[in-house]
Amino acid sequence: MKQGEHHSGPCFILSPFAMRWNQSTLVKPVIKEFPFFVLFAFALAMGALADMFHICDIEDLTPRYVFGLTCRFMGGIAVALTLAYGASCIIAATPRRWIKYAFYTIATIALGTFLFIWFNFGTRLTPEILNIVFETDLNETTEFWATFGTSPGTMVALAGMLGYIATIRIAEWRWAQRQHHAFTSKTRNILASCAIVACIGYAVVFWLIAMPFLYGGKQRSALNFGCDAVSNTILATYGVKQVGDNTQDAIIATQEAMRSHPICNDQDSLTVVLVIGESYIKHHAQVYGYPLGTTPRLAQEKRNGNLFVFNDMVSPYTFTSLTLRNVFSLNSMAMNEQWYEKPLFTAIFKQAGFYVTMWDNQRQYMQHTPFQANLNSFIYNKGIIDLCYNRMNAKCFDYDAKLIQDYKKSSTAPHKHNLAIFHLKGQHFDARERYPKTKLFQVFSVKDYTADNRQYMTDKKRQVIADYDNATLYNDHIIRKITELYGSGNTVVLYLSDHGEEVYDYRPRSGRDDFSYGTDIQQGISHQYCIPYIVWCSEKYMETHPDIVNRLRQSINRPVAIDNTCQLLFHLAGLETPYYRSERDVLSDDYHCPPRMLNDAVNYEETMGR
Repeated sequence: MKQGEHHSGPCFILSPFAMRWNQSTLVKPVIKEFPFFVLFAFALAMGALADMFHICDIEDLTPRYVFGLTCRFMGGIAVALTLAYGASCIIAATPRRWIKYAFYTIATIALGTFLFIWFNFGTRLTPEILNIVFETDLNETTEFWATFGTSPGTMVALAGMLGYIATIRIAEWRWAQRQHHAFTSKTRNILASCAIVACIGYAVVFWLIAMPFLYGGKQRSALNFGCDAVSNTILATYGVKQVGDNTQDAIIATQEAMRSHPICNDQDSLTVVLVIGESYIKHHAQVYGYPLGTTPRLAQEKRNGNLFVFNDMVSPYTFTSLTLRNVFSLNSMAMNEQWYEKPLFTAIFKQAGFYVTMWDNQRQYMQHTPFQANLNSFIYNKGIIDLCYNRMNAKCFDYDAKLIQDYKKSSTAPHKHNLAIFHLKGQHFDARERYPKTKLFQVFSVKDYTADNRQYMTDKKRQVIADYDNATLYNDHIIRKITELYGSGNTVVLYLSDHGEEVYDYRPRSGRDDFSYGTDIQQGISHQYCIPYIVWCSEKYMETHPDIVNRLRQSINRPVAIDNTCQLLFHLAGLETPYYRSERDVLSDDYHCPPRMLNDAVNYEETMGR
């Protein structure tokens, strides 16, 4: 084709600007600023690359799981490449070098931020992390950097940024030495142009269609994130507003509940205690059939007839913040009610004249991490505190026994009706840090598991199991200490855990991992979502509430959802309130347990074959 002639046919369709293919308008910015294009896209796509490594690290993937991660991975890459292409066009169109430096600065900050969050907290930029940034004062900032300033994760982030800057200098210098910054092949230009158009098209589709589908839903907004730096930032910023709005909605709903007039029918003095454990694997409890003596005190109370062990309790999430929001709220997840649409049960107790105390050993523990900050922003919002509690602990402790001692020392003159809530560290990872290293609690060791000769088992893994069982034994001691606080009075105690855990129980993995793949999904659910749910009654409570005690005996094999806990507490306290729903109370003749959903998506009954 001679110079000056117009393109026609396929070439015209593929190049609407009718430029010569060896100087393609679409390809030119990429070729001219190739180092920038690659490095800028790399920095923005780190989240997507993390998804790719996550896929490669998992065995026995289901097609659906692969498809979801692949779409997110490709979407993140497409968005990063599209943004890098746009920035390359801007740089190529202007001689001002400071523009390139500005883009490189943005990329370096994005990369460093991702590495810092990923290696310190194991997540990406989320609304919770932005909340920490927005709500942290000068003293808390100093404390934060004292904790994380020299952490291994921070060192990785700094090394990554320095390596990235060095790579920029070398790549730009090497590229400047090249004399040809254009494809000489017409075919290569066509293919490159098509790739650019396809990438931009996929990025647009991903944003307009896939993003709302993948990350939509108010209930789980705290865990949602995009897979490239820009998507992360936009979604996290939106999530901050959403979380704040939801908390305000919860406050308004609780304020409206203050217009009701709940009544406690128990004329005698009464103490209701809710103990919230942490990461408790039901199958490691002696009272649930575990062969080792991890709960001797609870086992004795069960033999005495004071302890009622519920066998079919399920938590909807493996994240403390999401679970406890639905424990404290009066919403019904089965009816698609959101936690922020209903009042908190603690406000109903307080309105009924109960003296409400909250002793939380996780309130300050890891308070700058995203998940704990997420929970604290709800439970300890000033508006919530005024409506729901009379007293709270001022500090946290390394071991839960010290929390109980602090509660005992801080107790005021006894009130007629009391609601006491304890939130323990329990068996929170790392379990070896959850119990004192004394003969009383350092009972289990590697030798207790030598008979376990599964192929993946090693002495190091056996020690992890021993540490977890020792922490469970210590937790048994803590529950006993709590019951001793009120043993002679009219007292009922409900113990539950926020979620379960794994410690090499059926596969070479520990913690709370993704099990939406492979053939062990039932095992995964059983260990991570099935939790202990136990009611203890003092002798006086059993004498004065024979009907409730009889109903407890008859109900231990009923299926229970953790968001119905508030209804059970109303029944145990003899509380009359418009918010009581007999069909959600496991002790009621009207009780009906609807299908229990895990992570808002998995039907527990269907998955477990029930």
